[in-house]
Amino acid sequence: MSEGIRQEIACGTKRKREATVVKKRTSLACDTCRKQKEKCEGGQPCWRCQRLDRRCQFSTPQATRRPNYSPREDSLLCHNPEQSNRHQKNLEQIVQHFLGDIDLEEESIARVAATYEAKSKEMENSLDVAEEPFDVHFVSKDVAFYSGEFSHWNFSEKLRRRMSSRRASSDLNVKEYWRPTHLQSSIHIVAEAMTHLPPRPIAEFLSIMFFKYTEVNSFYAERPWVQAKLDLCYNSNTKFTSSDIPWVCSVFAILAVGTQMAHMEEDRADSESNVPEDIFACSEDAIGLGFYRIACKLVPDVILAASYESVQACLILAVFALPVSTGGLSYTYFGLAMKMAIQNGMHRKYTGDDFDRKTVELRNRLFWSVYSLER
Repeated sequence: MSEGIRQEIACGTKRKREATVVKKRTSLACDTCRKQKEKCEGGQPCWRCQRLDRRCQFSTPQATRRPNYSPREDSLLCHNPEQSNRHQKNLEQIVQHFLGDIDLEEESIARVAATYEAKSKEMENSLDVAEEPFDVHFVSKDVAFYSGEFSHWNFSEKLRRRMSSRRASSDLNVKEYWRPTHLQSSIHIVAEAMTHLPPRPIAEFLSIMFFKYTEVNSFYAERPWVQAKLDLCYNSNTKFTSSDIPWVCSVFAILAVGTQMAHMEEDRADSESNVPEDIFACSEDAIGLGFYRIACKLVPDVILAASYESVQACLILAVFALPVSTGGLSYTYFGLAMKMAIQNGMHRKYTGDDFDRKTVELRNRLFWSVYSLER
């Protein structure tokens, strides 16, 4: 017989002998053992109380039902009571550390567990905002107001209603969708910006560079839309208003981004190209920064308008600043774009039928561009 088989038989015999020596665990501990949280082997008096010469009594009748221990737990409790007591004391220390000096009786622990379970369910219900009611009101073609539980507009409306209820008179004339128009710049700022437009062929070339190398994986603007806005910019009869400032800012931002990509075409220029050779001079950084500074002068009025075209302008400015600024200026523009997108309700699915599908689709695409790039 090999040595390994002899050792296995010896270990099995030893375990069987130990199992016959260890006394069985009683179904009900005496009062003294339960108070001291010690294992009670049963009997009256029990073996532990008899050995320590102390009083042993049972305040409740002996239960007929045995605790539902697993075979592994029962084996550990019977064969290693010191480990069981140490484990229980460690758990008590953990409970007292987080909950303070509380009663560790079974009923008290059950009440605490029920309280925490109720709080956990209440927290889960409070975090569920899927059923939040909201409205998206279109005020004009490019401006919408989002009113939800956590929107800026809804918070302002709560303040207005509270102030109205505290006033003695009820003849308040408050504009529903208010804008601080006294903060707007003069409309001459747009006319001044038009004086810095490059020649029309250069503007056309820069817009082509923008769509060819920048608008590849994200949506910023539509080509027909940019072409139509360039036609307005180079038309001397165009009358500009304050609502035109956001798209004017977007046009100059597109020209600035186009200068960053103009060098991509230098190596491809050949004698058969219809593009003049001197047009590649616009790829210099100074010209792009000039377009960017003109767009920056319009940013306060862009934020004031808070239309989806304002979101578009801040998004394109962020794209321009991303490779240029190492101080996080681009993320500031992304933050402005995200704030105005939420203000317009672009982050929620529009379910109404008061507006055309094209504008709704443009709003959705702009929001996902802002969201994905900002994230």
